[in-house]
Order: sequence, then structure tokens, then C-alpha cells
Amino acid sequence: MTSTNGLRVDLIRGVWFVDIPEARKGGLLLRKIVPTLEEEQNPGRLNLVGGDHLEFQANGRLIDYYSAECGMDPNIHTWSGKWKFDKEENLLSMQIESVESSGYMYGQPSLPSEDYKTGREYKIIELTEQTMLLERVQSQV
Repeated sequence: MTSTNGLRVDLIRGVWFVDIPEARKGGLLLRKIVPTLEEEQNPGRLNLVGGDHLEFQANGRLIDYYSAECGMDPNIHTWSGKWKFDKEENLLSMQIESVESSGYMYGQPSLPSEDYKTGREYKIIELTEQTMLLERVQSQV
């Protein structure tokens, strides 16, 4: 585990699979996707099996996407926005600004929540090269 005092922003960059979603235990457990040699040699989105993914790009761009092998899932989406890391506060901020696709099932678009559009903050509890554990910071009302 990397200590929370000396987190390296380069460990955040990459594509992460959402292993345990926020609804459980009040946080997110993410596991990093390690590209194959072929994927490293041919840049572009990784060839991934279905599920929730977060892509933290070096330029601060965030891509949140969900895919399903069958293609018949109301959660299928691709949203983009920005992310930033506040090293002093140990906070990871994520904000969705654009909806590229919002599901393939008629009448059930998968859209980001209002709080995701205005920005969510997470405290990084644990960060290694393979695992990131985030705890949601609730905004003050």
C-alpha cells in the first residue's frame, strides 16, 4: 500500500474496473486494468469485458463507461469530464461534463446524477499499482 501522505498522481492514471460500487460500504474499490502487450503497442481503448470502468487520462480527462457483453443493459453509457487530485487534502475530484452515449434500451437512458455533474470528491484511503480504495466525501448542505 502507498501511504496516503505520499501519493503519486501517476498511480491514479489508467483504466480502472469498479470492483465494489459506492452503494456498498460507502466507497469505491477499483482495480487497475493491466493492458496486454498488443494493447500497449496499439493505443486506444482497451478491449474490456463488461462492467463499470473509470479512465483517468494524463491530461485530466475522465471517461466513465459501462459495457455489457450482451448489449442489452440499461446501464450502458460513456460519459466524459475531468478529474483532479489535491495532494494536500488527499482528495480525488471527478466531474462529468458530457454524455457521449446513454444506453441502448429504449426509454431508459443511463445519465449521470446531478451531483456527479457538479463534482464528487473522494478521499483516497489506499492506493497501490493495482488497487484504489476511495471513500466518498459528502458535500456540506
